[in-house]
Amino acid sequence: MAAVSDRPNRQRPVAILHVGVHKTATSTIQHALYGEVSKENGTTTNPERSFLVRNNVHPVRILAAPLCNGEGVGGEEDGLRPDDWNTQNGATTTTTVGVENCRKARDYVDSSLNRTSFLQTMEEHASKGEGVIVSNEFLGVIRRGGCSTVVWDRLRSAFSGYETTVVVGYRRYFEWVLSYYHQQAWVSHDVARRTFPDFAGDDGEELASSRWRAPFHSVHPAKAELELYRSEGFGNAVVFNMHDRTPDGTIVSDFLCAADRGGSLCGRARRELSRKGGGEGGRVENRFEHGEEYYYLSAVLLERMGRIDCWWDEDCIETVTRRIRRFNRDDLGQTVLDLPRACLSDDRASRLLEASLRFEKDLLPDWYASPGGERAHREEFGSYLGEGKFCSLDARKVLDSPAWRDRSEGFVPPQGRSDF
Repeated sequence: MAAVSDRPNRQRPVAILHVGVHKTATSTIQHALYGEVSKENGTTTNPERSFLVRNNVHPVRILAAPLCNGEGVGGEEDGLRPDDWNTQNGATTTTTVGVENCRKARDYVDSSLNRTSFLQTMEEHASKGEGVIVSNEFLGVIRRGGCSTVVWDRLRSAFSGYETTVVVGYRRYFEWVLSYYHQQAWVSHDVARRTFPDFAGDDGEELASSRWRAPFHSVHPAKAELELYRSEGFGNAVVFNMHDRTPDGTIVSDFLCAADRGGSLCGRARRELSRKGGGEGGRVENRFEHGEEYYYLSAVLLERMGRIDCWWDEDCIETVTRRIRRFNRDDLGQTVLDLPRACLSDDRASRLLEASLRFEKDLLPDWYASPGGERAHREEFGSYLGEGKFCSLDARKVLDSPAWRDRSEGFVPPQGRSDF
């Protein structure tokens, strides 16, 4: 296997390949890299992208990760076939792309994102001596073997003209598992009908094994991706620790410094992309709100009624969720937080903390020994526990209660209809 830029070659332009993992500020970084550059009141609305282009590092988009059919996340539905790339809604998707990536495709519109033009774009930048940066968390779930061999060959080919650094995002495991649960519950009926304690326990085993080739709580996904990319010839693979933040730094400037490891690009990013200088700020977007848990009620209700077809109909699932929310708010006078919740047991919470600390010590030993490491890790875990963040809506208990039991069927439109 030919290695990809595992030794310095200053004659080649630089490439930064950001492969996630999911829920490690990937959307924040991608919005900064790929958001449109325009002028408002004489100022540029996307300083991060403008900064990169001025410094000869060009953002290149590839929305649909070139996975093999049947080898994507969750099976064929999310498997992206290398030879079946299409343009839909002005952005690259495939006929088998999963719901989440379709939504992301609509966010980043560019009709030139198919596989052929991606490879051509990479070759053109390399021929001009221009650096590139590519970010897509779906590149962080490619498997080994089978038809994925073709995918790895193409990926190595795309970056063969560059001095490439692979960047993998790290987030404390207990934070990551919780955030990942809510993301998956939004796109997967199988996850949405589970409580977080079930997901963080044995029920998450199959999902984690399919994505990161290891059982839940046995390896941090960031380490799994580092090892995989290194084994596939990308020797220069580093970690972006999203907890290791500089006082005035932004997510993007700190990310670039992790990729550049204190080089000249990092220095310029520190100066030009600080929050004082108009960067995107230091906060990571947290898109989950408790109101979304009504969606999980819908998932369990539809499962009980044998109406999974409604889950896959966007209008239908919105109708069900809206009626559930209105009933709880207007008829019962409650918020979603007034409904029964399931929380991690003391034993499961202890196991989750133990795994989270073990992974950080193994992956980032120097950081773990620092003030921001173990001590802050334990404090933040205690904060999550005290605030009830490891609890989620117990949809089955809700629907079995007297107030809900006799009203459930009235929330769901008749078969074949999306609304009443």
